[in-house]
Amino acid sequence: MDFNLALVEKEGRSEVFCASGILLNKKYVLITSNLFWNEFFKDYKDRLNEHFILINKDKRYKKNIFVKWKESNSMIAKKAKIFAGVINNDLYSTKNLFKDWKIDFEDNSNTSNLPLSLFFVLTISDMEGNVAEFKSMLKGWWDEICTRRIGKGQDIFCSSVSFGNVHFFGSYARGIVSNIVGNNNCLILSDIPSTPGSEGSPVFKLKDHVPFGIIISPLNWWKNEYTGCTLIADLRPILMRLLNLNVGIQETSLNLEVLAGSELSLVKLSCGYSWGSGIIFDKNKGIIITNSHIFDEDDNGIIKINWKNKSSLGTLIYKTPKDSVFDIALVSCSEINEWKVESIKINKESISLGATIYSSGFSLFSSESSLSPTISKGNISQIDEGIIKTTSSVHAGASGGAILNLNGELIGVIVCNIKLPNSSVFPRVNMAVPILKILPIIDKFLIHRDLEVLRTLETSSTKDLNLWKMLKGKL
Repeated sequence: MDFNLALVEKEGRSEVFCASGILLNKKYVLITSNLFWNEFFKDYKDRLNEHFILINKDKRYKKNIFVKWKESNSMIAKKAKIFAGVINNDLYSTKNLFKDWKIDFEDNSNTSNLPLSLFFVLTISDMEGNVAEFKSMLKGWWDEICTRRIGKGQDIFCSSVSFGNVHFFGSYARGIVSNIVGNNNCLILSDIPSTPGSEGSPVFKLKDHVPFGIIISPLNWWKNEYTGCTLIADLRPILMRLLNLNVGIQETSLNLEVLAGSELSLVKLSCGYSWGSGIIFDKNKGIIITNSHIFDEDDNGIIKINWKNKSSLGTLIYKTPKDSVFDIALVSCSEINEWKVESIKINKESISLGATIYSSGFSLFSSESSLSPTISKGNISQIDEGIIKTTSSVHAGASGGAILNLNGELIGVIVCNIKLPNSSVFPRVNMAVPILKILPIIDKFLIHRDLEVLRTLETSSTKDLNLWKMLKGKL
């Protein structure tokens, strides 16, 4: 089967609207809904409960559509028409997870994710679409990707037409699978840095040539903060529904050491209206490291601790004062000793500039969700005795989360990203407290159980203070 990237253009009265698409055997093109959603919803809103809507007889959808793709070094351009609409109910079922999200643009008032669950199939105008032929083609696609192992931490890439500009045809962007949600694991959150015009772009496993996913939204805001994340639909549940296959899509657990540190040693903490992440420092002693600012609103509030389907209450042992350099707190919870969690492994070696790291924390979804941590891949961009800066993608909810090396060992405790005075957030500029800076203090406390030991975390170092005082973006 032949797969190609396509540029799809829809001519309006005064401008041209563009998106990417997946060209199948140079006849059919799979695209997302963004170019035709408004017209389709108006004309077919009574049929949105169907998963396949044939449109090839509707003359309204045969005008002003063009598809471009590359063959050798030449750009081919053909007229196209809409053949069918495809609705995936698995994607629509994720709507409750996205109640605090804005999709595509910051002031989007449409909180429904129905457009994300709708796709269109185009045919080249001088060819007639055929349902049996199309589904036979999909079966061949399914056979190639049904056994693909797609799991959190997977290296993936996309090929797109950035900004819908033909001069950016074939733009390459790489990232990882940051989280997987929804029925049949239908929706993938990724730290791939995509742009407008990438909607409909094919997504591949690294070194693969058959797309397993399609970008459905490159621009997203959560709680009014830009995420820098990309939403990807796994194509397997879509093909499964269209082909009436009675199978399920299970998330694959990849054998990555970094996932052990993320999945087995991080918990979600909530106190009042605040929540964040916590690192299991010592499972046997029930000690969790997190950020002090999680408890700013209520020092004496009830601390809830969640891990997968387990929950318990914790006790605040100590937190640094609000204006301290190091934003660190210790929480105790004896019950975690009975859970299938592990104490975090500590990196004792020196770290180098540019080293690959992963950030992990309970971000981007509400405090009520029982999802696992969201991870992002990046590099160490700056190192100092009292601060580590990285380029991974960090968001609200990741406070107290972990910066991990490739072995899943803890390098730093996430504190914040950068927020400018106009409230613009830069998720890929973020700061962490180096674990080796505070490790001797915590170890000494666990031996002597003397709170005065922890008060030495309230450093008065002018150098450390100057490094941290400019930062406003607590998570």
